[in-house]
Amino acid sequence: MLVSTLITTFGLASSAQAWGTLGHKTVANVALQFLAPNVVSSLDAILAADGHKTFPDPSIVDVAPWADDFDHQHDGSGDFSKEFHFIDAQDDPPFECNIDLNRDCSGPNGCVVKAIANYTQQLVSPNGDADDLADALKFVVHFLGDVTQPLHAESYKRGGNDISVKWDGHKKKLHGVWDTTMITELAGPDNQDSLDSWTNQIVTEINSGSYKDLVSEWISCTDINDAI
Repeated sequence: MLVSTLITTFGLASSAQAWGTLGHKTVANVALQFLAPNVVSSLDAILAADGHKTFPDPSIVDVAPWADDFDHQHDGSGDFSKEFHFIDAQDDPPFECNIDLNRDCSGPNGCVVKAIANYTQQLVSPNGDADDLADALKFVVHFLGDVTQPLHAESYKRGGNDISVKWDGHKKKLHGVWDTTMITELAGPDNQDSLDSWTNQIVTEINSGSYKDLVSEWISCTDINDAI
């Protein structure tokens, strides 16, 4: 029940379509607004027991960017997760846009779809190690944000990393613009005011605005077995 509720609320939060630090925090913060208090308490307890936490009493908002930092560890301990952030769709945009798990996630290193399935299963059936359980939750929170970024689900030009664009007169990579630059332009700098303001805007749109009629579609796929 806990995990299915978490997946459902992140389905709502995916409307944020954001994937830099502020974006990941916003996705998690939007989800937080739709979680029942007992679910929030359970998630907080998992994170409070994390032996690797860097500050006391973290929330899912605080840990949302964690996976990006983890896979850049200087000692290489996070290297195994580098390819968990995306899936390289071998389609033909803009003429054909689709994902085929057998075609696009058949390599030995996995992809974001299988990573979500794997770490969700670890939340459902924990092995008894508090740190492993916290890591699983942190990965799920992060990857449910990543998977909604279109360029994290595309192989063309390395997900836009090899496409140069001009933004405010400066040459940038399309992927980075989509991840962070557009978010800063839309929501502001990475601070609490921007987080609160953007969260409130999205929650309002979900509850009573332009996203309201889409909610049933967003939350229709919450079976953790669907990913595999």
